[in-house]
Amino acid sequence: MAKHTQTVMAEMVPAVTSIVAEATRGRPGQPTKRTPEIIDEICLRLACGEALTMICNDPLMPGYRTVQTWKNKDPELQTLFNEARSEGAYVLDDIAELIARKHPDFATLDYRYDDMLIGVLAQRKRYANRRFQDKTQIDIVQHQPVILDLGTIEGEGGDGV
Repeated sequence: MAKHTQTVMAEMVPAVTSIVAEATRGRPGQPTKRTPEIIDEICLRLACGEALTMICNDPLMPGYRTVQTWKNKDPELQTLFNEARSEGAYVLDDIAELIARKHPDFATLDYRYDDMLIGVLAQRKRYANRRFQDKTQIDIVQHQPVILDLGTIEGEGGDGV
């Protein structure tokens, strides 16, 4: 008997929670000192499309929680990271195109895997564009009635000729 989609999703929650916990876990030892070199390296890698969790899992980089703490305490750092991620969205788009074109250095030639990877890259790009771009709000402050003439147009083809 087939399981309902919600049942399958509910069964996946513990596994996903475990993966998230592992990717963002704190590191034992002394807190990492924030230096301009570390910030530059993180920004460079974000601008190249790399995910922050992957950067923070590099043994030479500070842990994810440390970087999150830095960002939460420093709005300028948050802005710097957002700008780098916005640039990284272009890289993700380029990589997705190379995979779609079956470039030998990027595509695995496993259709299903490559298709899934393109989807993940596209989702990350949409997320970056939506989250980090400037937002425009338009407020309508004046309402004017519009009068429509719903009369029938006569002639061939209805164009009044």
